[in-house]
Amino acid sequence: MRVKAPRRALLKGCLIAAAIPLAIALILLGPVDWWQRYWSWRNLSKAELADAAQIYVDEHALGNSACLYAVVCKDGKAGLDRIESIEDWDIEAAKQLAWDRRFSGTCPGRTANFAVRIASDDPLEEITSDRVRYGVWSFSSDRFVPSWERFAPFRAFSELPSESCVSKYSVTGPQTPGRLRHPTVEATSSP
Repeated sequence: MRVKAPRRALLKGCLIAAAIPLAIALILLGPVDWWQRYWSWRNLSKAELADAAQIYVDEHALGNSACLYAVVCKDGKAGLDRIESIEDWDIEAAKQLAWDRRFSGTCPGRTANFAVRIASDDPLEEITSDRVRYGVWSFSSDRFVPSWERFAPFRAFSELPSESCVSKYSVTGPQTPGRLRHPTVEATSSP
């Protein structure tokens, strides 16, 4: 019986040695594509967020404009602040706060890290359905999605009050030839 004990230990060691590379391979190349998610997050830019906001408007509120919002920490709680100037906005600080919320427990809550809101210059005016008025950034699909969908889980826009969206602060607009989608991308002429 003593002869089998070293074999069991050897077998156990071999299984552990084989499991570690397999686990690393699943993380990097597995079905969740963690590496691609991280790479996408790492390279997320102002231009990409503004383009995604325009796509959201084109798909859900054609002919309208929208404001971009980013997460901020207010008294230990997460809230959204409207981006009033995309050129002056520090996206790296917003990305770091979002990272810290996910992995360090900073500013807990269900508030989105990045969001869009359809513009309304008249607070009493309803431009679109409330279901699509608010869009939140989906890290799994690299785009803004409605904060409420029939068969999807609820996604919070902001648990704290946020500033309203007026056209003056919009990062999107109706598509017209030669119009800038946002200030960081040069206009291209359409045929």
